[in-house]
Amino acid sequence: MPSLAQSREDLQVNVFLVQPPDTPVDVEPLDSAGGSLDLFSPPWSLMCLQAFLQKHTRHICHFIDCRLFADLETELVARLEQLSPPRILVIHCPILALGQVAAVLEITKRHFPTMRTVLCGEYPSAFPDHVSEIPRADFALAGDPEPILRNLLDYIDVEQRLRRTPGLIMQGSLKTEPYWVPRLAGLALPDWKDIFWNEYTNDLYARSCRAEVRLTRGHSRTDGDRAFGGAGSPLRHWPMDRFAALVSRCSHTEIKEVVLTDSPGFWTRERLDQWIKELLYIRNQQPWSLTIAPMALDDDLVADLRESRCFRVEVVFPSCDRSALGAYGIKLDWRELSRTFQALTAKGIRVYPRYWIGSPEESSGEEERIIQAIRRFSLSDYRVEPFPFTIDSPLYEEQMDRGRAPLLDEWIKWSRDPWIMERPVPLWGGRESMERLEKHMKAIHKAIQRSPALLWARVRHACRSTNWIETLEDKAIAFLQRNRKPFQP
Repeated sequence: MPSLAQSREDLQVNVFLVQPPDTPVDVEPLDSAGGSLDLFSPPWSLMCLQAFLQKHTRHICHFIDCRLFADLETELVARLEQLSPPRILVIHCPILALGQVAAVLEITKRHFPTMRTVLCGEYPSAFPDHVSEIPRADFALAGDPEPILRNLLDYIDVEQRLRRTPGLIMQGSLKTEPYWVPRLAGLALPDWKDIFWNEYTNDLYARSCRAEVRLTRGHSRTDGDRAFGGAGSPLRHWPMDRFAALVSRCSHTEIKEVVLTDSPGFWTRERLDQWIKELLYIRNQQPWSLTIAPMALDDDLVADLRESRCFRVEVVFPSCDRSALGAYGIKLDWRELSRTFQALTAKGIRVYPRYWIGSPEESSGEEERIIQAIRRFSLSDYRVEPFPFTIDSPLYEEQMDRGRAPLLDEWIKWSRDPWIMERPVPLWGGRESMERLEKHMKAIHKAIQRSPALLWARVRHACRSTNWIETLEDKAIAFLQRNRKPFQP
């Protein structure tokens, strides 16, 4: 007679991978591109998890993106009813979206009381000891979710086996340490065909979209990434040849740009050169972009960027103060950086500086320093945005005792009743800093609008960067589709 564990090996579970609704923006960034370059795409972490389940398990996997819902409860319940039991809901859990996650859990448990719920992602990985404080979550995956979830699905009713699963948090668990796979090569990369991309179209191109990918997992442990999250996870990256092939495979799809969302501290000149060589080796035709720290690039590297089909380079300025930049390992040479920006622009690569404002370490005069930097480069595209507030970053660990930011306890308290309780403000300085940041944004905008050089740069850049043939083709197709008469038998 087969054991219970053996009988469970034939059980097929219907798995819902859920992305919670977006968090609201407290302070609107100052964006010369009007938000057209904001990234909205399927979450990379859930795409990887879905690919792993499809490749390495027998379980059925269904992706739900709550950001696309107009009515969260009605549409979520309808999607959950599409698959029959046994069902399990796995929800991605960003730290600053605990209220949205709690809302999804509450709706799920109210309509499907017996459905098991699982948390994965940033929050359970960074704070496994606090998972029990989130109501209505039956399990949590601390660390890389793929192997942990596979064990949970295969032995979901075998408690003795589950308690021996590294990284799995369940009721009555003792202290659980996150489980990190040593190498990413054993996991699975997504297949572009598994996503309905039409839901993610935006205004960057007509009838097209942008895709998020991430070459790395974990934290680089560099000074340049001290404001980024994931401080407790080790840095690992996919084999670059395998990842370059993944990027290249979507060149004939509706994906017009692949955006590498790796933190800038990962991209040294050596790594950037290695990545470009992999793309050149396979003769990549897919436009792509990435985010780097301010650095000078030589002419050969700029030429290779263009040849590898680099479309856009975002450059993050955590500060415009030389002394403050030293804490991020950045030695800034404004003249060399300006030359690099000019070289990139001359090759047709868009340069998009991003200036962070409101750092807990910034001295007075920050507003004027940003204005000077924008004028110095005379670029049409730039963005001034609040300094990122990330609870699992090295910077937060340094600043948390100084009382300048909401504590984790406030976010957990909000998650217990997100329908009624006021959400904490994810800014350095909390709610008190909102008015000050908005005032600085308006002052910067007013100063920049008076600059004739920037106005002319915007007009010149628009004329040079627009593909007029593609634009006319898109408009012609849109016109024909609008005026096409319906077929009548």
